[in-house]
Amino acid sequence: MKERKYFKTDIFVIAALLCIFIFTGCSGNKEPDGDVMVQITEPAQPTSTPTPTPLPTPIIDRPQGRYDASVEARSAEDEQPVEIGFDDEVMVLNPFYADSDLADEIVAKTQAPLFYIDEKGQAQAGIEYPCVAYEYQFIDDDSFFGNTAKAAKESGKKYKVLRVVLKEGINFSDGQPVTIDDVVYSAYVLGNHNYDGPQKYYENDIFGMNDYHTQVTAERIKKAETIKKAGINKDGTYPEIDGILLSEQKEFWGCWEEAGELFAKEIVNYVGEHYGSNAYVQAFLSNSLTWSRVSADESLKIAYAFAMWGYMKTYNSRTGIMTDTNGDTYDLNTTPLTYKDLYDVIFKYYQYDLDDKTGINYERPVQGNDEKRFEDYVEEVYLTKGQPVEVISGITTGAYRYDDMAMRGCVYFLIGEDVAPADINLYVVPKHIYLGRERVNELIGAGEYSLKSVSESDNVITLVANDDYMLGSPKKKYIKYIWNE
Repeated sequence: MKERKYFKTDIFVIAALLCIFIFTGCSGNKEPDGDVMVQITEPAQPTSTPTPTPLPTPIIDRPQGRYDASVEARSAEDEQPVEIGFDDEVMVLNPFYADSDLADEIVAKTQAPLFYIDEKGQAQAGIEYPCVAYEYQFIDDDSFFGNTAKAAKESGKKYKVLRVVLKEGINFSDGQPVTIDDVVYSAYVLGNHNYDGPQKYYENDIFGMNDYHTQVTAERIKKAETIKKAGINKDGTYPEIDGILLSEQKEFWGCWEEAGELFAKEIVNYVGEHYGSNAYVQAFLSNSLTWSRVSADESLKIAYAFAMWGYMKTYNSRTGIMTDTNGDTYDLNTTPLTYKDLYDVIFKYYQYDLDDKTGINYERPVQGNDEKRFEDYVEEVYLTKGQPVEVISGITTGAYRYDDMAMRGCVYFLIGEDVAPADINLYVVPKHIYLGRERVNELIGAGEYSLKSVSESDNVITLVANDDYMLGSPKKKYIKYIWNE
């Protein structure tokens, strides 16, 4: 009976509380009336802590069991330097400009190539090889290149796409990671029109490489050839050319005067090379002058070309006054002669006639079908006036996802059908070290060693081990190259 009594009591209590809730607790934010001491509210809900998204496991493309000198110290013997003697003085230690066998050997110790080239000359890639490439393959998909792929197909040549996937988790000797930017940067340095080192990477048949290296597009070259072949009328007007606008012809032939100065300079140089002697100078210019005197004065060299090319009427070496065949007078004491002066007198005679016998090409320094003609000088100037080529259109980048969801960066090359991967191999040089300092004598790379010091007084070049090397720390900590005088 007790339990039942308490049960009834509980019902009454609950009913009373519900009445209070109905008449007071549901009145929004209104304060409770009367002497009600308890206001029923919803219990506070604790704020849940979001579960952090786990970071992906870093990809480390290095072989298992590699030696790590930071974990297992070298022996005392391996701490001692290996000494290598050499006979030729090495002045250039730079991955882009090294130009001797020994310098090449030292660079190879400090840099990692894109591919490993085996004894058969074939490119290899993978974590077991000392290279930056994880793998490579030719693929049928050229969509990565967008309009460049279309241009390649329209060029008349056949191109193929090479995808090079890069290793992850490998570093340069300064601890910075090797990235696709470093690969692209290295190719751009070697392809740049200012590059004058021993490597001929710019000769590789990578689509757009020649445009980037010469700073002239293939389209502009083709247009120039078409306009040049059609020629210009003798009165300076332009013939009609299919597919060529009048404005494009004006742009091309508008380079005529600058070409004329180059043409005149060629004449002056030819005269100096073939008639640079006292006998010729005294017979055709002045018997009071010598070749050494003329060759030391650019204005006199041009005056001598006037004479030898038949455009000088008189010259007084004492007063410095010269008269050309048109009757124009020049005071060499006050206004030195220029290449333009020689061109102007030639142009007055021939105008826009390009004939070999009756026109301006009759004045070519060297005659012959294969020799440079006046219109070739016009083309040369025209080609230098195009828009700058800022990219190698046949190189682009992306990322490749594997079946295990591992994502690796990759570089795509659009290359000629006869080009092998080994042909486009190069050292992958750290952009963050060399950008803007491409000629410095530094050797930082992803190779086995880095440059520790160069002592010109002792003729010693010292390399120190890169303990973070992708295939493991080199056993020998130091290598010393000692120059034998």
